Amino acid sequence: MSFNKHAWILITGNALSLLGDQILLTSLMYLAARDTGSLLFTASFALLSTLSLTLLGPVGGSFMDHRGSKLHLIGADLLRALLLVLLVVFWTNPLQWPAVLGIMAGLSALSGFFNPGFRALMPLVVPRDHLLKFNSWNTTATRVATLTGPLIGGLMVSSLGIQAALWLDAASFVLSALCLIVLKVPRTSSPSRAPRKPVWSLLRNAALRRYLILASVVNAGISVFLLMLPAAALTFQQGGTVLGALQSSYQAGMLTAGVWLGVRQVQVQRALGWGLALMAASVLLFSVSAKLSLALAGALCFGAALMFTSLLADTTLQKSIPSHQMAGGYGVVQSVSAALRPFSIVLGGFLLDQVGLLWTGIMLTCLLLGTALFALLRTEPDPSPIESGL
Repeated sequence: MSFNKHAWILITGNALSLLGDQILLTSLMYLAARDTGSLLFTASFALLSTLSLTLLGPVGGSFMDHRGSKLHLIGADLLRALLLVLLVVFWTNPLQWPAVLGIMAGLSALSGFFNPGFRALMPLVVPRDHLLKFNSWNTTATRVATLTGPLIGGLMVSSLGIQAALWLDAASFVLSALCLIVLKVPRTSSPSRAPRKPVWSLLRNAALRRYLILASVVNAGISVFLLMLPAAALTFQQGGTVLGALQSSYQAGMLTAGVWLGVRQVQVQRALGWGLALMAASVLLFSVSAKLSLALAGALCFGAALMFTSLLADTTLQKSIPSHQMAGGYGVVQSVSAALRPFSIVLGGFLLDQVGLLWTGIMLTCLLLGTALFALLRTEPDPSPIESGL
C-alpha cells in the first residue's frame, strides 16, 4: 500500500461523494414511493442516472480529453452542491416533484461529465506499478459507501427529514472538490493540444475493444446472477432470510477480494482470464447447489471473482490507453455498459421464467468460459508506460 498521499485523497473524495449520492437517492426514492404511491415514478430516479451515463458519458469523456482540466472537475462538484442547496432553499410542501426531477437530471448530467474525467485522473496520480492496488482499495471504499449509504439515508429521512440528507449530499460534493483542489496532478503535456477526433474513433484502440467485450460480458453476468439470487432463495425455506444471506455472501466476497488485491502483487494479463473462469465455476456451483451451504459458497466465490476480474480489467485499460484518450475511453465504456444493463436484466428474467435456474446458470457459465478463453488467448505483453495528461 505504498501510495503517495494524493492517491488516498482520490480514494477519500470519491468515497465521500458516492456516500452522499447513495444517501440522497435512497431518501428521494422513499419519499417518491410514499407521496405518489407510484413505483414507476420512483424508478425514474434510477432511470435518470442510467440515461445520463448512456447519453453523456462519451460526450463528457471526449470533452475532458480535449478541453478538460482539474478545474472542470472541481467546478462540476461545486455546481452539484449548488443544485442541492437550491433544492433545500426552494423546498415546498407539498413537494413539487417535476422540479425535483429537473434538479436530479442536472445532477446526473454533471455526473456524466465528471465520472470519466475523474477516472482519467487515476493513472496520472498513482504510480504505474501500484495501479492494481489503488483500484482495489478505491473499489473497496466505494463498495463500503454503496452498502452504508442506503442505510444512513433511510435512517436520516425517517428521523431528521429529507433536508438533512440534501445538506449532507451537498457537503459531500464540497469535500470532494476540496480533495481535488489539494490534489497534485503531473502535467507534462496538455490534452487540449491532442488532435480532436470523433469520440467513437476510440474504438480503433484494440485494448479498448477488448475491454468493452469483457465489460459487456461481466455486466451481463452481474445482472443475471443478481436475479438468480431470489430465484435460488425460493427453493429454500425462509426465502427472505436466505435471500439476505445470499446477498450478504456475495457482497462479502467482493470486499474480501478487494482487500486481498490491495495487499498482493498479481500478474494482470494471465489472471484476468482465470478470474473469468472462476466466475463461470462459481455460477455453475450456485446453479446446481441443492444445499444452502453450497449456494452461499457459490455466491461468495462469484462476488470475489467479480471483484477480481473487474479490477484487473480496469488496470489493463488504464495501462493501455494514452492519457489524452483516457476520459473518452471511460465515457464510451460507461455508455455501453449502462445501455446494456436494462437489456441484460430483462433477458435474465425471461430466461429464469422460461428455462429455470439450472439452465440459466449453465448458459451463463458457457458465456463466461468462452470469454475467459478469449482473454487467455489474447494475452499481450504489458503495455507501454502511460503519458501524463490532465
